[in-house]
Amino acid sequence: MHSRNKPQDNDQVSGHLPAHERILRSADLLTVLNISGPTLWRRVKDESFPQPISLGGRAVGWLQSEVNAWIKARAGVRGQSLAAKREGVQL
Repeated sequence: MHSRNKPQDNDQVSGHLPAHERILRSADLLTVLNISGPTLWRRVKDESFPQPISLGGRAVGWLQSEVNAWIKARAGVRGQSLAAKREGVQL
């Protein structure tokens, strides 16, 4: 038997978020990314950005860990692009 207060390995599956996970609302996200609302929703629609989660009603948010992973991936692509330019290779 396990304590209800202890995080379990299956928390993600059961719908529980880790205590350190933060949900970013669209206004915060637009500020962090420095993009417009239409640009955000275009990227969500074409699936080039993480999908929002429903917070009830019309409210949505994004998991900060997914946004951070997206930013790191973009930075990685940037690094590859810079290296390719130095070597004269088109990506």
